[in-house]
Amino acid sequence: MNWDDLRVFLAVFREGSFSEASRKLHLSQSTVSRRIAGLERALGVRLFDRTPGGLLPTEVAKDLQLEAELTEQSTIEILRLAEGRENQLEGIVRVAMSDGFSANLIAPVLSVLTQRYPEIRLEILAGNALADLSRREADVALRFVKPISGDLVFRRVAQSDYGLYACPVYLERFGCINDWKELDWLTWDHSLAHLPESRWFAQNIGVVPRLRSTHMDTLMNAAIAGLGVLLLPKLFASWISLLTEVPLEVEIPMQMDVWLVGHQTLRHIPRFRVVWEFLEELLEEIQHKTPETSELFAGLQGPASWIFDLNHSTKRS
Repeated sequence: MNWDDLRVFLAVFREGSFSEASRKLHLSQSTVSRRIAGLERALGVRLFDRTPGGLLPTEVAKDLQLEAELTEQSTIEILRLAEGRENQLEGIVRVAMSDGFSANLIAPVLSVLTQRYPEIRLEILAGNALADLSRREADVALRFVKPISGDLVFRRVAQSDYGLYACPVYLERFGCINDWKELDWLTWDHSLAHLPESRWFAQNIGVVPRLRSTHMDTLMNAAIAGLGVLLLPKLFASWISLLTEVPLEVEIPMQMDVWLVGHQTLRHIPRFRVVWEFLEELLEEIQHKTPETSELFAGLQGPASWIFDLNHSTKRS
């Protein structure tokens, strides 16, 4: 038996389908299906019933899951023991965060990190799903929810109120705004109805939006292009020079917290430590907008706007 097939089995068991497991494992769906079929042949048992509604684990699979998870945890601990003896600033660090953060706040400054630590390689896992750090789906994460379980270390690195934002052209075209429900709303897709912004929209606005999307940059670029208004954390929107806060007295009793999270056994390994400290310092700069006081971010003017402002100033000159 190929022991790595247990890792594939656990992914299929947890996700309930070959397609979702393949996405999680970064393998093709056919490879995942073939690996499960091979494991079933090796063990001489059927692990999943294929039904129109998806995969259903058999009783044997449920028993195997418990033992496979013990093997998984033992493997992870072996890796952590080995990594705990590393003392070089080199290697791969996997960081999980939302797509909006990765594209607009993190990616524009990664060259600062790589110039300082050229032997460190990053893998950014961008999406709204929480990566399981205990299972090494990522090494470090930026989250909007405080961890409540696991052997994790965490620190709140930023807080922000929310506001409504649009481009100046949209606000001029709309004219006198009296009722925020009359605005053209841009909001999250139904699959993300659990997000605080989605719940606020459903409870307070409740109209059919102009656009729904699962992707923050799609919503933000639509707002920049003048399609409508978008609910954004002020921490995030204040750096985007092409958006303006909508002049409406709208009560938005929400606050975004940003948590930096890592596994405690990795926290002091050099390559993880410097990435952790870099993200701490970056969020500190974004929170207080004081790049002139920091050697690390000296001369920078703000994440998403750096690109626009530098391009525009170059063209003007």
